[in-house]
Amino acid sequence: MGKKICGMPSPHLATDLVYDLFKNPVLQPTIYEVKGGQRNSFQAFKDGKCVATIFRSTLYNKLPDEERKNLKIVVKTRTLPNQTISVSQRLEKQANTIADFLVSKDGAITANNLLSRYSGRKKQFIKAKPEKFVGAADILEGVVWGCYGSIKKE
Repeated sequence: MGKKICGMPSPHLATDLVYDLFKNPVLQPTIYEVKGGQRNSFQAFKDGKCVATIFRSTLYNKLPDEERKNLKIVVKTRTLPNQTISVSQRLEKQANTIADFLVSKDGAITANNLLSRYSGRKKQFIKAKPEKFVGAADILEGVVWGCYGSIKKE
């Protein structure tokens, strides 16, 4: 309760998955917000800014064995796809039009700055497979975001 965890500022899906582990907001950890990626979050953890950090499994697996052996995995959350765009139910009618545009050549040109900043070597969006997102809406829908985490609307 109230332990400090290094993580990306919310709403960031990895941070939100941690918040989702604690259904009672009183029990949620305090997120020590670190900008600039999960490597910076890990550095803040190593610098003693928090008692734990949030990793994507792909980043954790890239760490040298020597570094990994000194870490303890406390919990693994469900796996969700990386770098996604979510659309509110209010845009349900336009969702396919938006998705079709984003996966088109014109969409790739329009989203070039976004893609180069957040997707590494990927040059265009691909359509998501709905089965990979089962349960993701529970984290995103009906949540009020604030500076201290999230509170689910009942």
